[in-house]
Amino acid sequence: GNLKQEPSENDLVFVENGEFEMSEVWEGENGKERKTLYVILTYDFYIGKYTVTCQEYSRFCRETGAEEFIDRYFPNVRKPAVRVNWFEAIAYCNWLSEKEGLPPAYDELGKLLDCDGSHTTDLRRVAGYRLPTEAEWEYAARGGNKSRDYIFAGSNDVDEVAWYIENSSDRTREVGLKSPNELGLYDMSGNVWELCSDNSDRYSEGLEINPYGETGVFKILRGGSVREDREEVTISARDFTGERYTNSSIGFRIAKTVLVDGGEQ
Repeated sequence: GNLKQEPSENDLVFVENGEFEMSEVWEGENGKERKTLYVILTYDFYIGKYTVTCQEYSRFCRETGAEEFIDRYFPNVRKPAVRVNWFEAIAYCNWLSEKEGLPPAYDELGKLLDCDGSHTTDLRRVAGYRLPTEAEWEYAARGGNKSRDYIFAGSNDVDEVAWYIENSSDRTREVGLKSPNELGLYDMSGNVWELCSDNSDRYSEGLEINPYGETGVFKILRGGSVREDREEVTISARDFTGERYTNSSIGFRIAKTVLVDGGEQ
């Protein structure tokens, strides 16, 4: 095979398919409403062991001329890349796909593309790097098939796994300093909010198989950040943001479907 110089931040963790009960989905303006959603993922996927770091994002900016906001003093730190909006995050994903000779996962409007470049919502047919779906994100944060039903990603003790308001001094930290979860994923709780590819408000109640809620302008954030209290860094914590909005506590991690022959499963 070809030797790829993959940066350590691009470490991907394999997540075996399975099913889970999706926690709590809130519905728009009426505040929180519980609805139980049973989700089945029939395909395996990879998800970033860490959030994409300043180091990584900086390389993308240099190679593509994208605008970068980097912590002024540490352009090369392994802190999460922040102030990246949803469109910039998917541009990063497409860039990574191109570098590895994979078909891009998104068109210029942010619609998902399959291996042949056609519009799709079937994740089993998407070959390129992309943001995790909200269902994938939560399943991975819960530990997938290895889940021990923790409150936070990897523990019931928030300080063991998360940088949040009480231990962070309101500053993001280098990735991977806290304990990982059951799958070996770091910082799924706390540090920075993470952008998802879709929006589970679009999932129906009851059973969903391989859901993809194509969103309008609102993009989902999961995991909480250094600015949140413990309730907001749980596995089920959720927020949303505009597709062009950025701030210093929003970042992202990458994901990729494991394709089987012809992309069908």
